[in-house]
Amino acid sequence: DWQSVHPPGFSLGLGGSAGFMQEYAKSMIMNDDGTPSDVVSADYTVLNVIPFAALLVVRIDVLADEVGVPLVPFFKIGLNWYLWWILNGGDTAMVTSTENEAETSEKAVGGTLGWQINTGLMFRLDSFDAMSARTFDNEVGVNHSYLFVEFLWAWVDRFGDDDYMNLSTDTFAGATFLGGVAFEF
Repeated sequence: DWQSVHPPGFSLGLGGSAGFMQEYAKSMIMNDDGTPSDVVSADYTVLNVIPFAALLVVRIDVLADEVGVPLVPFFKIGLNWYLWWILNGGDTAMVTSTENEAETSEKAVGGTLGWQINTGLMFRLDSFDAMSARTFDNEVGVNHSYLFVEFLWAWVDRFGDDDYMNLSTDTFAGATFLGGVAFEF
């Protein structure tokens, strides 16, 4: 995130993210009539996803800066694009479709647009050792360091278009949980 506007008590900025996700399962063998076979395949089908996001960020700094409570809540909202591809037996899977009695095949590769909301809480570590925090700032340029937790809810369905891969979650339990260390320069 780049916090560019700092009114008293909070910060506004722009942010971005990228990641990698993968899910795999045993491949299905289909009967000639298109129904799943009872035979278990030795191959795996793998869904790979690289999520990208551009975000607006609001960070509430008043507790840590003015009150002395080392908690910094934050909120993010923005657009995302999930690049995805499917592997089947080690090769890129093919999708076959029939339109106007013509059968076409194409690789199972694409990207889906959507939007997301993130919310989280950062714990400012400077409160443990103020002298070390000042030294870290003077020598390395890190103004503050944090531990953080964040929840991400993503609707990745090309804004409701049924003709695209839907990578959205259907429930609160499907939200993505993130955690880590953050440094503010």
